[in-house]
Amino acid sequence: MEQYIDKDAIVAEIEKRITEGEEVVKGVPSSAIFGLIQAYKNTLSFIETLEVKEVDLEKEIQDHIRECLDVKFPTTNIELIKKDVAYTAKKFFELGLKAQKGE
Repeated sequence: MEQYIDKDAIVAEIEKRITEGEEVVKGVPSSAIFGLIQAYKNTLSFIETLEVKEVDLEKEIQDHIRECLDVKFPTTNIELIKKDVAYTAKKFFELGLKAQKGE
């Protein structure tokens, strides 16, 4: 099973930790904290190189509908098929987003 992490959320958390570390270092200079801050910055730099893929849900739905229409259904109600496919695609897309957020 594939799992995804919200890139913006992880970047925000790392930036928060960098800021907190820099505040601590102002009061108590520490090579360990400087090292930790640098490690966070290196990690952040790496994360910024990762590609984030956007999904055009409407395009994917329309593509899927076209594929489904190529199959001969026992019904002739094409509009019902289109609505059903669109509803199902959106439902599972939203379910995936909720699962990604831990809801």
